[in-house]
Amino acid sequence: MKRTLALTIVLSMVTTALPLLISVPGPASAYTPHDHIYIEGDAYFIPSNGVVGGHGTTSDPYVIEGWDMTVGTGCAIVIKFTGRYFVIRDVYLHDGWSCGIYLWVVRNARVESTIITNVSGGGLVVTNAVDSTFSNNDISGDRASGGMSLEWSSNVTIADNYVFSNRNGIRVSDSSNITIRDNDIDANWTAVPLYDNSNVKVFHNRIKGNEFHAIDRGSNQWDDGYPSAVTTGQTTRVPICTGVRPKISRAETGLATLLS
Repeated sequence: MKRTLALTIVLSMVTTALPLLISVPGPASAYTPHDHIYIEGDAYFIPSNGVVGGHGTTSDPYVIEGWDMTVGTGCAIVIKFTGRYFVIRDVYLHDGWSCGIYLWVVRNARVESTIITNVSGGGLVVTNAVDSTFSNNDISGDRASGGMSLEWSSNVTIADNYVFSNRNGIRVSDSSNITIRDNDIDANWTAVPLYDNSNVKVFHNRIKGNEFHAIDRGSNQWDDGYPSAVTTGQTTRVPICTGVRPKISRAETGLATLLS
Protein backbone atom coordinates (compact mmCIF):
# COMPACT_ATOMS: atom_id res chain seq x y z
CA MET A 1 0.00 0.00 0.00
CA LYS A 2 2.80 2.42 0.90
CA ARG A 3 4.67 1.66 -2.33
CA THR A 4 1.49 2.26 -4.33
CA LEU A 5 0.88 5.55 -2.52
CA ALA A 6 4.46 6.67 -3.03
CA LEU A 7 4.34 5.82 -6.72
CA THR A 8 1.08 7.72 -7.09
CA ILE A 9 2.59 10.81 -5.44
CA VAL A 10 5.73 10.65 -7.64
CA LEU A 11 3.66 10.31 -10.83
CA SER A 12 1.48 13.20 -9.72
CA MET A 13 4.53 15.39 -9.11
CA VAL A 14 6.01 14.51 -12.52
CA THR A 15 2.74 15.22 -14.29
CA THR A 16 2.42 18.57 -12.52
CA ALA A 17 6.01 19.57 -13.18
CA LEU A 18 6.00 18.75 -16.90
CA PRO A 19 2.73 20.05 -18.35
CA LEU A 20 4.34 21.28 -21.56
CA LEU A 21 5.58 17.79 -22.42
CA ILE A 22 2.11 16.26 -22.39
CA SER A 23 0.00 16.52 -25.53
CA VAL A 24 -3.61 15.62 -26.08
CA PRO A 25 -3.69 12.02 -27.32
CA GLY A 26 -5.07 11.21 -30.75
CA PRO A 27 -7.92 8.80 -31.34
CA ALA A 28 -7.68 5.10 -30.61
CA SER A 29 -5.33 3.03 -32.75
CA ALA A 30 -8.32 0.97 -33.95
CA TYR A 31 -8.64 3.37 -36.89
CA THR A 32 -7.27 1.98 -40.15
CA PRO A 33 -5.49 4.26 -42.68
CA HIS A 34 -7.45 4.81 -45.88
CA ASP A 35 -7.15 6.86 -49.06
CA HIS A 36 -9.67 9.57 -49.88
CA ILE A 37 -13.21 8.43 -50.62
CA TYR A 38 -15.16 9.77 -53.60
CA ILE A 39 -18.70 8.51 -54.20
CA GLU A 40 -20.82 10.03 -56.98
CA GLY A 41 -24.08 8.17 -57.38
CA ASP A 42 -25.56 5.04 -55.85
CA ALA A 43 -23.38 2.61 -57.81
CA TYR A 44 -20.19 3.72 -56.05
CA PHE A 45 -21.07 2.59 -52.53
CA ILE A 46 -18.55 -0.24 -52.81
CA PRO A 47 -15.81 -1.66 -50.56
CA SER A 48 -12.99 0.10 -52.41
CA ASN A 49 -14.69 3.39 -51.47
CA GLY A 50 -14.56 2.58 -47.78
CA VAL A 51 -18.02 0.99 -47.50
CA VAL A 52 -17.85 -1.78 -44.90
CA GLY A 53 -21.48 -2.90 -44.92
CA GLY A 54 -25.12 -2.16 -45.61
CA HIS A 55 -27.52 -2.17 -48.53
CA GLY A 56 -28.57 1.49 -48.63
CA THR A 57 -31.98 0.99 -47.03
CA THR A 58 -33.55 2.65 -44.01
CA SER A 59 -33.01 -0.47 -41.87
CA ASP A 60 -29.61 -1.34 -43.34
CA PRO A 61 -27.81 1.81 -44.51
CA TYR A 62 -24.45 1.79 -46.23
CA VAL A 63 -21.74 2.16 -43.57
CA ILE A 64 -18.42 3.96 -43.88
CA GLU A 65 -16.51 3.63 -40.62
CA GLY A 66 -13.24 3.04 -38.84
CA TRP A 67 -10.94 4.98 -41.17
CA ASP A 68 -7.99 7.28 -40.43
CA MET A 69 -7.61 9.76 -43.28
CA THR A 70 -5.20 12.64 -43.82
CA VAL A 71 -7.04 15.45 -45.60
CA GLY A 72 -4.12 17.03 -47.46
CA THR A 73 -5.21 19.10 -50.47
CA GLY A 74 -8.56 17.44 -51.18
CA CYS A 75 -11.65 16.66 -49.14
CA ALA A 76 -11.21 13.34 -47.36
CA ILE A 77 -14.75 12.04 -48.01
CA VAL A 78 -16.97 13.28 -50.84
CA ILE A 79 -20.47 11.88 -51.45
CA LYS A 80 -22.71 13.31 -54.19
CA PHE A 81 -26.03 12.67 -55.90
CA THR A 82 -27.60 9.91 -53.86
CA GLY A 83 -30.87 9.23 -52.11
CA ARG A 84 -29.71 5.97 -50.58
CA TYR A 85 -29.43 5.69 -46.81
CA PHE A 86 -25.86 5.91 -45.57
CA VAL A 87 -23.93 6.63 -42.39
CA ILE A 88 -20.38 7.88 -41.90
CA ARG A 89 -19.26 7.11 -38.36
CA ASP A 90 -16.20 6.63 -36.22
CA VAL A 91 -13.74 8.07 -38.70
CA TYR A 92 -10.76 10.32 -37.94
CA LEU A 93 -10.10 13.03 -40.53
CA HIS A 94 -7.22 15.40 -39.95
CA ASP A 95 -4.55 17.79 -41.19
CA GLY A 96 -4.98 19.49 -44.52
CA TRP A 97 -6.01 22.49 -46.58
CA SER A 98 -9.39 21.22 -47.74
CA CYS A 99 -12.54 19.87 -46.07
CA GLY A 100 -13.07 16.79 -43.98
CA ILE A 101 -16.44 15.67 -45.39
CA TYR A 102 -18.32 17.16 -48.35
CA LEU A 103 -21.92 16.08 -49.03
CA TRP A 104 -23.66 17.45 -52.12
CA VAL A 105 -27.22 16.62 -53.19
CA VAL A 106 -27.87 13.83 -50.71
CA ARG A 107 -30.87 12.47 -48.86
CA ASN A 108 -31.03 10.21 -45.79
CA ALA A 109 -27.43 10.96 -44.75
CA ARG A 110 -25.99 10.52 -41.27
CA VAL A 111 -22.60 11.59 -39.98
CA GLU A 112 -21.94 10.58 -36.39
CA SER A 113 -19.20 9.98 -33.83
CA THR A 114 -16.55 11.37 -36.18
CA ILE A 115 -13.45 13.43 -35.35
CA ILE A 116 -12.41 16.16 -37.79
CA THR A 117 -9.51 18.41 -36.83
CA ASN A 118 -6.91 20.80 -38.25
CA VAL A 119 -8.40 21.30 -41.71
CA SER A 120 -8.88 24.56 -43.60
CA GLY A 121 -11.80 24.05 -45.97
CA GLY A 122 -14.53 23.20 -43.47
CA GLY A 123 -14.94 20.23 -41.19
CA LEU A 124 -18.35 19.04 -42.44
CA VAL A 125 -19.62 20.87 -45.55
CA VAL A 126 -23.16 20.05 -46.71
CA THR A 127 -24.98 21.43 -49.75
CA ASN A 128 -28.54 20.44 -50.69
CA ALA A 129 -29.21 17.73 -48.11
CA VAL A 130 -32.68 16.50 -47.14
CA ASP A 131 -33.84 14.32 -44.24
CA SER A 132 -30.35 14.04 -42.74
CA THR A 133 -28.78 14.01 -39.27
CA PHE A 134 -25.34 15.05 -38.06
CA SER A 135 -24.68 14.10 -34.45
CA ASN A 136 -22.04 13.36 -31.82
CA ASN A 137 -19.17 14.67 -33.92
CA ASP A 138 -16.04 16.45 -32.67
CA ILE A 139 -14.92 19.20 -35.07
CA SER A 140 -12.10 21.62 -34.24
CA GLY A 141 -9.23 23.68 -35.52
CA ASP A 142 -10.54 25.19 -38.77
CA ARG A 143 -9.75 28.86 -38.34
CA ALA A 144 -9.96 29.53 -42.09
CA SER A 145 -13.49 28.28 -42.66
CA GLY A 146 -15.74 26.59 -40.14
CA GLY A 147 -16.70 23.51 -38.21
CA MET A 148 -20.05 22.71 -39.84
CA SER A 149 -21.58 24.41 -42.87
CA LEU A 150 -25.06 23.70 -44.23
CA GLU A 151 -26.72 25.37 -47.20
CA TRP A 152 -29.70 24.82 -49.50
CA SER A 153 -30.95 22.04 -47.23
CA SER A 154 -34.13 21.04 -45.42
CA ASN A 155 -35.31 18.72 -42.66
CA VAL A 156 -31.88 18.38 -41.09
CA THR A 157 -30.96 17.84 -37.43
CA ILE A 158 -27.60 18.93 -36.00
CA ALA A 159 -27.33 17.59 -32.46
CA ASP A 160 -24.92 16.70 -29.66
CA ASN A 161 -21.79 17.86 -31.49
CA TYR A 162 -18.69 19.46 -29.97
CA VAL A 163 -17.58 22.30 -32.26
CA PHE A 164 -14.47 24.04 -30.98
CA SER A 165 -11.96 26.65 -32.17
CA ASN A 166 -13.17 27.25 -35.73
CA ARG A 167 -13.91 30.40 -37.70
CA ASN A 168 -17.63 29.55 -37.65
CA GLY A 169 -19.11 26.96 -35.36
CA ILE A 170 -22.34 25.85 -37.08
CA ARG A 171 -23.21 27.98 -40.13
CA VAL A 172 -26.56 27.58 -41.91
CA SER A 173 -27.71 29.47 -45.00
CA ASP A 174 -30.59 29.34 -47.47
CA SER A 175 -32.16 26.39 -45.66
CA SER A 176 -35.43 25.49 -43.95
CA ASN A 177 -36.71 23.25 -41.18
CA ILE A 178 -33.33 22.83 -39.49
CA THR A 179 -32.89 21.88 -35.82
CA ILE A 180 -29.69 22.78 -33.97
CA ARG A 181 -29.83 21.38 -30.44
CA ASP A 182 -27.73 20.12 -27.55
CA ASN A 183 -24.40 21.12 -29.11
CA ASP A 184 -21.31 22.44 -27.33
CA ILE A 185 -20.07 25.38 -29.40
CA ASP A 186 -16.95 26.89 -27.84
CA ALA A 187 -14.12 29.30 -28.72
CA ASN A 188 -15.12 29.94 -32.34
CA TRP A 189 -15.13 33.34 -34.02
CA THR A 190 -18.92 33.12 -34.53
CA ALA A 191 -20.78 30.27 -32.89
CA VAL A 192 -24.03 30.09 -34.90
CA PRO A 193 -24.30 32.36 -37.96
CA LEU A 194 -27.62 32.01 -39.79
CA TYR A 195 -28.24 33.62 -43.19
CA ASP A 196 -31.48 33.73 -45.20
CA ASN A 197 -33.13 30.70 -43.65
CA SER A 198 -36.64 29.91 -42.51
CA ASN A 199 -37.76 27.87 -39.53
CA VAL A 200 -34.36 27.11 -38.05
CA LYS A 201 -34.72 26.12 -34.37
CA VAL A 202 -31.73 26.64 -32.09
CA PHE A 203 -32.15 25.46 -28.51
CA HIS A 204 -30.45 23.75 -25.56
CA ASN A 205 -26.98 24.48 -26.91
CA ARG A 206 -24.05 25.37 -24.68
CA ILE A 207 -22.50 28.42 -26.35
CA LYS A 208 -19.50 30.05 -24.69
CA GLY A 209 -16.12 31.64 -25.28
CA ASN A 210 -16.90 32.74 -28.85
CA GLU A 211 -16.11 36.19 -30.19
CA PHE A 212 -19.75 36.39 -31.31
CA HIS A 213 -22.43 34.00 -30.16
CA ALA A 214 -24.66 34.29 -33.23
CA ILE A 215 -25.75 36.21 -36.30
CA ASP A 216 -29.33 35.81 -37.48
CA ARG A 217 -30.51 37.18 -40.83
CA GLY A 218 -33.80 35.39 -41.30
CA SER A 219 -36.93 34.08 -39.60
CA ASN A 220 -35.71 31.60 -37.02
CA GLN A 221 -36.50 30.46 -33.50
CA TRP A 222 -33.96 30.62 -30.69
CA ASP A 223 -35.87 28.52 -28.18
CA ASP A 224 -38.10 25.47 -28.12
CA GLY A 225 -40.98 27.30 -26.53
CA TYR A 226 -40.19 29.37 -23.45
CA PRO A 227 -38.78 28.55 -20.91
CA SER A 228 -36.67 26.18 -23.05
CA ALA A 229 -33.89 28.26 -24.53
CA VAL A 230 -30.30 28.52 -25.61
CA THR A 231 -27.87 27.72 -22.82
CA THR A 232 -24.68 29.74 -22.80
CA GLY A 233 -21.61 29.69 -20.61
CA GLN A 234 -23.64 30.84 -17.62
CA THR A 235 -26.15 28.68 -15.80
CA THR A 236 -28.97 31.06 -16.73
CA ARG A 237 -31.10 30.03 -19.67
CA VAL A 238 -32.00 32.95 -21.91
CA PRO A 239 -33.49 33.16 -25.38
CA ILE A 240 -31.44 35.03 -27.99
CA CYS A 241 -33.28 37.84 -29.71
CA THR A 242 -33.64 37.83 -33.47
CA GLY A 243 -34.49 40.33 -36.14
CA VAL A 244 -33.34 41.74 -39.46
CA ARG A 245 -29.56 41.81 -39.75
CA PRO A 246 -28.77 41.80 -36.04
CA LYS A 247 -25.40 41.12 -34.53
CA ILE A 248 -24.99 39.32 -31.22
CA SER A 249 -22.63 40.70 -28.62
CA ARG A 250 -19.21 39.44 -27.66
CA ALA A 251 -19.04 36.53 -25.29
CA GLU A 252 -17.27 38.01 -22.28
CA THR A 253 -20.33 37.63 -20.07
CA GLY A 254 -21.28 34.26 -21.44
CA LEU A 255 -24.71 35.63 -22.37
CA ALA A 256 -25.88 36.65 -25.84
CA THR A 257 -27.38 40.13 -26.11
CA LEU A 258 -28.78 41.81 -29.20
CA LEU A 259 -26.89 44.90 -30.33
CA SER A 260 -28.49 47.71 -32.26
